[in-house]
Amino acid sequence: MNKWSAIIVVVFALLLIGVIAFLARPADVDWAHGFHADQKEPYDTYIFQELIKSNAGEDGFVDVRDSLHSALAAESDSGSNYLFVGNQFHGDDKDVAALLDFVARGNQAFLIANYPGQLLSEVCALDEQSNWEYTEDGSYLLREGELVNTVTDTLLVAYTLDKNEAEHQSKIQCFIDYEPVMHPWNFFNSGIRAKSDGDLRIIGKYDGDFANVLEVRWGSGTLYFHCTPLAFTNWAMKKKSGMGYCRALLSHMNDGKVYWDSENTIMDMMVQQRDQVDSSVTARPGPLEYILSQPALSAAWYFSLLMVLLYLVFAGRRRQRAVRTIRTPSNTSIEFTEVVSQLFLKQKDHRKLVHMKMEMWKSQARERYRIRWQEHSVELDQAELNLWSLRSGVPAATIAQIIEAYQAMHPHNAVETKDMLRLHSLLETYYQNCK
Repeated sequence: MNKWSAIIVVVFALLLIGVIAFLARPADVDWAHGFHADQKEPYDTYIFQELIKSNAGEDGFVDVRDSLHSALAAESDSGSNYLFVGNQFHGDDKDVAALLDFVARGNQAFLIANYPGQLLSEVCALDEQSNWEYTEDGSYLLREGELVNTVTDTLLVAYTLDKNEAEHQSKIQCFIDYEPVMHPWNFFNSGIRAKSDGDLRIIGKYDGDFANVLEVRWGSGTLYFHCTPLAFTNWAMKKKSGMGYCRALLSHMNDGKVYWDSENTIMDMMVQQRDQVDSSVTARPGPLEYILSQPALSAAWYFSLLMVLLYLVFAGRRRQRAVRTIRTPSNTSIEFTEVVSQLFLKQKDHRKLVHMKMEMWKSQARERYRIRWQEHSVELDQAELNLWSLRSGVPAATIAQIIEAYQAMHPHNAVETKDMLRLHSLLETYYQNCK
């Protein structure tokens, strides 16, 4: 492989690693308050809608996506329910009139929104003596003549009453990137009252003083206003307390059909997207988002990755002539030793064999124990003999016997077989016990 081929392989390998790392990264979480019923982001309402569907049954759930006033006008029976969840209710005059007529016929309506809009002002008003101003510390905002006001905080401790007047509590927070943030929470003005002959009752508050759930009798039916929609999102309902809080409000529902208002929810999402000013809560698009969103471009992208992978597997390997197999030489040391030993036996020259054994023994003593013994020495000094024994771990008597046996054979020209075997036995004993 030449230089440029190696560079190309490295570049494609790095590109492949980068693509794999990009595709394997955790999915971005959209922290926007979208209230989409068909999505599972933290502040959508998928879990809430599924709970409504399970309670109402397949035939009892009606998803209204067009002309709310026509759908409600067609419902002639009583005992049904209307439900909206979002940031703001954008119904027009026809929708409001149809909804109030729907409730007056003995049905119920649940409006869960930060800003109930025109519907709230049609059925509620403020006491004449109710005047509100800004607080000095700015901790919350009380607007004069407004039905809905705002307090800014990170955590709410909210409660509501179920159909049997039992209290259910939940902690509600606003998060971005899994961190709690300050958020404007709405509440109903304490001077709020029902218009005409309607009857208004507060059935839910948060932090003890701020009303966020109203029950308003209208004709033969009931209107429920809830200005904390984050309590019904996926993030809040994953907790046991959040699910219990939600079920407490739903206990007021009739047993009839449920009309889920998708028309005004879609309108609310369009308005939020148009007026969105906080870009920090929107999902950040990735560099390949557009390519992967188009079927043709996505197919071309994955095909290119496949071609790169095939090149790395087949064309990126080393190209050269086949290397001839060279066999390693066989070890003939044993055969050589046998031949040499046979020659010594045939010559019956034990003196030379004894001399070789002793040279190997003295070499081992020099290299391993740093002991130098000369053949011409008559006897080994006792201190040196003890040092040799200490370093080798062999008794001094055995070392002395080896030296004496060798010195006994050294002056003679011929060595008897029995003397050679005795020396061999002493040397074997030494090697078996030395360190």
